[in-house]
Amino acid sequence: MSIRITALFMFVTFLAIYAWKDWFKSLCGVILLMAVIEHEDMPKTMFGIQGFNVWNVLMLVVLLAWFVSRRREGLIWDMPRHVSVLLLMYLGVIIIGVLRAVVDRSHIEDYPLKSLISEELINTIKWTLPGILLFDGCRTRHRVTTALVCILAVYFLISVQVVRFMPASAAFDLDSMSSLRGRLGRYIGYSACDISAMLAGASWGILAALPLVHRQKFRLMVLAAAGVIVLGQALTGGRAGYLAWGVTGLVLCLLKWRK
Repeated sequence: MSIRITALFMFVTFLAIYAWKDWFKSLCGVILLMAVIEHEDMPKTMFGIQGFNVWNVLMLVVLLAWFVSRRREGLIWDMPRHVSVLLLMYLGVIIIGVLRAVVDRSHIEDYPLKSLISEELINTIKWTLPGILLFDGCRTRHRVTTALVCILAVYFLISVQVVRFMPASAAFDLDSMSSLRGRLGRYIGYSACDISAMLAGASWGILAALPLVHRQKFRLMVLAAAGVIVLGQALTGGRAGYLAWGVTGLVLCLLKWRK
């Protein structure tokens, strides 16, 4: 077992134990892991069991700790009714689609039932859980700020990986970029186009959060982080992401930064 994998298991074990003291901070750790969850070195399974990996286990522990904490603190579910209805409709569509696929397998006979349930049902639902738990947990200004930092840190970490695996010169050489961008999917686990789309609003998000930083040296670090994300996106070659980045910046300039 490599040092990185050992450190990963130690980090996950610590978060799993700490979740019973403060599930929200462990949830932020789960969110940070999303930056490397598809990395080539990330263990996809444990003991050969599909779906049994460190992220899923940690998310399950955080979910249980959240449920116990809510009951102990007597918190009331206050999500707006229309958002709850949309989430239930989303869940209904997923369940109906999976049930249809289970009953009628004439066009997907080569798709194992175990994989169908794991990928199309469980994995589709589990990605909504961190957002739902964030909503229920962000009840103080400190928690909101912590969640914001963790979310933006995910995009920064993805950008750092892009910069690591793609030479900076590729941003000015389209032929070189086209031949090298395939390594992003191989090493990071996300395709170049997906990364470009994910990073479209990240740099603007960091700039929008700048007023929350008061010390000058930290403001410079935030600006540097935004620059790393812009460079990372430039190295993806994702034209849809480029367009989304430009449109997002234009909207923010019209609504927030008019000067």
